[in-house]
Amino acid sequence: MEVSSRIENWFTQGFYEARVKDYFLINIKWWQLALILSVYNLAAAYGPAFVKKRNYDFRPYMLVLAGLQFGVYGVGIPIMLWLTQFGTIAWECSMPQHHPFLQEVFIRLGYTYLWLKIADISTTIVMILRQKPNQNPLEHSIRNSVLLLVTFFGVKMFPKGYFMFLPSTDCLLSAFRACYYVLAAPGTAFKHHLWFKKYIYWLALLMGLLNFGHMYRHITKGCAGPSSIMFVILFHNLGEIVISLKHIAQSVSKPHKVE
Repeated sequence: MEVSSRIENWFTQGFYEARVKDYFLINIKWWQLALILSVYNLAAAYGPAFVKKRNYDFRPYMLVLAGLQFGVYGVGIPIMLWLTQFGTIAWECSMPQHHPFLQEVFIRLGYTYLWLKIADISTTIVMILRQKPNQNPLEHSIRNSVLLLVTFFGVKMFPKGYFMFLPSTDCLLSAFRACYYVLAAPGTAFKHHLWFKKYIYWLALLMGLLNFGHMYRHITKGCAGPSSIMFVILFHNLGEIVISLKHIAQSVSKPHKVE
């Protein structure tokens, strides 16, 4: 498909990571991933209208999934901080010159992060089936889709340098979110342990501002790496800032409820 190849060449700007060409999912065409994510977002948007309201009990599933996510993200935080020297490597403007072993580890971490975002699709499915008024499956699916696209192209094109900052910060945010759902899964019995939920919104706002400033700096300074991913990350975090501010405003005006 000539048109597809031209679009991909325009977006990638000649950046390719040869070591991931045979990785499962990384070796598919960009339009195939776009098609999958389109179906995913359509399901999130229109799925609730086709699902009959039933008393689904997903608490055991939520407890297991959130517990696994909390463990993986929790282990990932110190690893990412150590390998990126507390994120300072990602702020360097010149072309990264990592040790071959470190570069290989970055590739593996990026690929693992991709699968974690794929696992998050199941969270959207639970939201569709539960139909809680204070949950927005489409909002969750759009956010997760953008992270999937960024990670897909990041691992495929430039799994180093500035790309590693977003997964590092999202690991921290995702660990706190997973912790919340582990405690929320048992129901009202653990409600008194969920006091920190509003601070997750503030943490999301902080991470959004940090990532937005990070990409804005790299774009304006003309730093090394594909600018296409930089702009996707920039606009993604602009959306994160808006959504976080919305949730903060809602948490102030409404009493806390266990989701």
